[in-house]
Amino acid sequence: MEITINPASSEDLSVVQNLGRFYVYEMSRYCGFLKGWETPSNGLYECIDLSVYWNESNRYPFLIKIDNELAGFVLVNKIGSSPEVDWNMGEFFIVSKYQKKGVGHKVAVQIFKQFPGVWEVMQIPENKGAINFWEKVINCYTDGQFSRTQKVIPTPTPHPMIVLKFDSASCSRHQAPSDPFNHLEEYTDPLDYDLEYGQYSPEEDAFYHALSLQAKGPILDLACGTGRITIPLAKKGFEIFALDLSSKMLTRAKEKASVLGLSIHWIEEDCRHFYLPKKFGCIFMAGNAFQAMLTNEDQNKLLSSVREHLLSDGLFVFDTRNPDLIELSAYSVEENWHKYKNSCGKETQVSGYHSYDSLSQIAIYTTVRKSEQGNSEPKVRKTQIKLRYTYPQELETLLKANGLRLVDRFGGYDKQKFNGKQQQMICLCMKS
Repeated sequence: MEITINPASSEDLSVVQNLGRFYVYEMSRYCGFLKGWETPSNGLYECIDLSVYWNESNRYPFLIKIDNELAGFVLVNKIGSSPEVDWNMGEFFIVSKYQKKGVGHKVAVQIFKQFPGVWEVMQIPENKGAINFWEKVINCYTDGQFSRTQKVIPTPTPHPMIVLKFDSASCSRHQAPSDPFNHLEEYTDPLDYDLEYGQYSPEEDAFYHALSLQAKGPILDLACGTGRITIPLAKKGFEIFALDLSSKMLTRAKEKASVLGLSIHWIEEDCRHFYLPKKFGCIFMAGNAFQAMLTNEDQNKLLSSVREHLLSDGLFVFDTRNPDLIELSAYSVEENWHKYKNSCGKETQVSGYHSYDSLSQIAIYTTVRKSEQGNSEPKVRKTQIKLRYTYPQELETLLKANGLRLVDRFGGYDKQKFNGKQQQMICLCMKS
């Protein structure tokens, strides 16, 4: 069951307004004995005019679809009962056939994640069904960290409301960890990064191009960096979204795309808990970025987010190094790796060393860059990066636990089948 939540266009106003009749009818189950809630004499329930959600900038309408079938709507606004409130759940409706199937819960959580801040969800006291639903959802989402009060709301006419209030930005189970990848100082200089690593092989180009041609929807590039995968695909005409946590890397990527006149959807977000109101035919995570997931929790959050954003026949493709214990424990002395010319045009010798902890399966790589300075001493810059190594069978179990299945695995971009001896694992996954 594929749930999508998309911003409602002006053309969708009539659709939401029509659904509003069923919304009011559902509410009459609990409110029908109140004054003003009598069954209409003509048999047609009417909903209030919802066009304000398309005419005012502080309101946000969404349509809900399940497997591309209309399933409800969400109307969010910024009108709370007190000044500190950021968001209010104006209206929320799931059609009957999808009620009590977990759809409403999933939709509500995605909306809370999309709009971080102080929330209020209000219901009239008689609407017991809605109150029970929202208390369960919010209690689960906040681990019980919410308040329930009854207060009189003055508009449009004074009336009592049950108000559930919480801060979605401080919900520990949904927010970013306090250490948002600060072990990646290797990527703090995007210009030098491009000069050192910016090009990728013809085999990689052909590999991602071929997979993109098979995609039955838009493409998402996770941990996109400066656009090493994103920009070539956009040049070939693919609709592509690109996500990265580093504002510096994204700025560099946007500059490169702008020069080429490319239209790319850039998103600054943590790939462990992102939400986009769209499903994708292909999700890529290249450059061994999967190894930046240092803990089991990191890996699970990433894979859960990926699964939520895949179309039913979508493909998740990522690469990761195959652990070689002999190589990992082989050296701790500095060794020369390669050379390049930095952004100042200086010849730069790159060397490094590492340590490996077999318990955590994390290697700490220290990279040393020595740039020529004429007759003076070379300029030295040291950076560190931590990488998690995951074993082949461990990886299969991890994917299965997160609702994904491994449909193919290669040992390189030449598409040679992985046999356990190659240095690389390129994994192709689908929903299980």
